[in-house]
Amino acid sequence: MQTDRLEEKAGGRIYWIECIRVFSAFLVVMQHSLSGVWTTLPPETWEWKVINAAFLLSRCAVPVFFMCSGMGMLEKERSLESIFKKNIGKVLKLYVLWMLVYGVRDGISLVMEGSGSVRTIINAFLKDILFGQYHTWFIMTLIGLYLITPFLYEIVRREKYIKYFLALSILFTVVLPAIGSIEGFERLNAAFETVNMRFVTGWVMYYVLGYYLSRITWSYSRKKAAAIAGIVFFLSYLSAFYISSAVSAGSGEAVQTAYGEFAPLGLLVNTSLLMLFRILISSGEAKKWAVVLGSCGGGIYLMHPLLLPVASCFSGISRAAGGVLVYLMALAICLVIGKISRAVFKSV
Repeated sequence: MQTDRLEEKAGGRIYWIECIRVFSAFLVVMQHSLSGVWTTLPPETWEWKVINAAFLLSRCAVPVFFMCSGMGMLEKERSLESIFKKNIGKVLKLYVLWMLVYGVRDGISLVMEGSGSVRTIINAFLKDILFGQYHTWFIMTLIGLYLITPFLYEIVRREKYIKYFLALSILFTVVLPAIGSIEGFERLNAAFETVNMRFVTGWVMYYVLGYYLSRITWSYSRKKAAAIAGIVFFLSYLSAFYISSAVSAGSGEAVQTAYGEFAPLGLLVNTSLLMLFRILISSGEAKKWAVVLGSCGGGIYLMHPLLLPVASCFSGISRAAGGVLVYLMALAICLVIGKISRAVFKSV
């Protein structure tokens, strides 16, 4: 059967990639909105199990985003000037903008507490910009991946090298830690760590894997490819759900080890979800709504913790509705800011 290419490059942004960016932004808001009830509800209750099912899916947000970033960044050779100015510069501008907002919030809090001197307020601003918030690790990691993109490009341009790199990454990031977590193999895990294969471990695996998955073609139909990806997703998702539910019920507290980003089942859930998007959604040029919402993803990610108190007003399983509300509020704010900034730059 003739090869069915699942991705035909369009002149602009690719539709399915923009859709998954939008979905990732939504998932990360849901994750942080649900985490409060996920950790406090008794694991044996039906409410916790429903929340756990949603929380499991939300854990896909960061891995699939890093995979999408790898697709775009590693597709072609990029100059150092382009990476620093266009990619890192853009991320840093967005980061500094929103950390200034957090600085304003912290400054107001200091004033209300009666300790808002000029010095303490300045320190609050500097602290937010230099050290960020609990969720801004993502931005630092993304910048780190951008910094090593020129080296990674030299790897991915060769078929043999990219497969070798991914084999090492999966071995040292997923397989060996999983073996080391088995009772009785702790010393073996310590021995693995002494090899110190940092260059092939962690998020760089997803960054390179995303590019590799975007290049795969099959000798069978799109329908069959979708069925395979769907089966892998369903089985890995269901297995992760039941294992995490059983372990959590046994320990009396919420445990997500079974579907962590670097757990074997987590890897299967994340990659199969990405492939489902790629197979089932058109690979043509992105529609305007997807581009607009996708461009708001960074802002939504950086600002949504400011709105999480809204979600905390909802209890139990209704917290999911609070998460949707937080996402819509963050999206609306980003759209308004984007419209105002475009109007200002257009008039200059």
